[in-house]
Amino acid sequence: MRKDRLYVVATLLLTGAVLNACSADDASVQPQSAHSNIISLTSSLAATRAASDPQTTQLNTAVEVGVFGVSGLTTVSNGSNARYAVKADGSLTAKVSTMEWPTTGSASLYAYAPYQSGWALNANNVFTISKDQSTEDGYLKSDLLYGMPVNNPVAQTDEAVQLKFRHLLTKMAIKVVKAADDDTDFSKATLTMMGTKIATTVNLATGTLGEATGEAADIKVATSLGDWETVCIVVVPQTIAAGTELVRMVLGDKMMTAKLSSTVTLESGKAYSFTFNMVKAELCLGSISITDWATGADLGVSNSVDETGNVESDFDGNATEPARISKR
Repeated sequence: MRKDRLYVVATLLLTGAVLNACSADDASVQPQSAHSNIISLTSSLAATRAASDPQTTQLNTAVEVGVFGVSGLTTVSNGSNARYAVKADGSLTAKVSTMEWPTTGSASLYAYAPYQSGWALNANNVFTISKDQSTEDGYLKSDLLYGMPVNNPVAQTDEAVQLKFRHLLTKMAIKVVKAADDDTDFSKATLTMMGTKIATTVNLATGTLGEATGEAADIKVATSLGDWETVCIVVVPQTIAAGTELVRMVLGDKMMTAKLSSTVTLESGKAYSFTFNMVKAELCLGSISITDWATGADLGVSNSVDETGNVESDFDGNATEPARISKR
């Protein structure tokens, strides 16, 4: 009987040792943890030239982003116009539900800002700029951005996928320069952009814009020309006919308007700068220049007005001649 007990004890000890050894071996061959199924996102914006622009190298945190995710012909989980907030470092945080990687394969990502409810990926989504861009909020609501990863589709990864955004519309900058001895007070001045259509469409699968649509409308630029060093607004790319009243400035009891004396074509992703000179309380167009909105080579376009009011231009085609200033 004693031998039987000793045999049982020895057997149990040996079995335990074997089990422990097996557990240790199993632990050493456990597979690495699987990728997270959450699609993490961050963003960047093509650097703009002017520091006065509310969105330079990063999206403004006041803007929300819409994102679509597809795998083949199927939308990824939560990937239909997902709504994201922008953090100061450019990272994006889901407002409702995070997108998830497909079970197998990669995902293609398409993004835009500012967020619009009801937009679809393969559709001509209607976008309308704000008619009041005298505040930063109105400007940001008008600055339509489009973003994608550098390489689409994207393989599943635990790293944040960077969406690189670019401006789809046209930026117009207006600067009023006073003579050295001019003490004109601009604190009560108002500036309005006139004669441009304010709506268009965008296909988010391709990032392409449609034609400018709707009736021409006035866009309030600034309640004071001192708001920014250069007053900026966003407009829809379009062709504006010669003779169109483009700018109206009201200062006290004076209202001055500027007409285009030649047709101008505003292009997507371009920045147009208009400089007006105040001479003895008269507003005169000094120069017009065109550059890429984002950092890039200057197109070298400028117009200047000689002493007789005639145009001297080095741009052949779409430059605007100086507006004939009329006072009302």
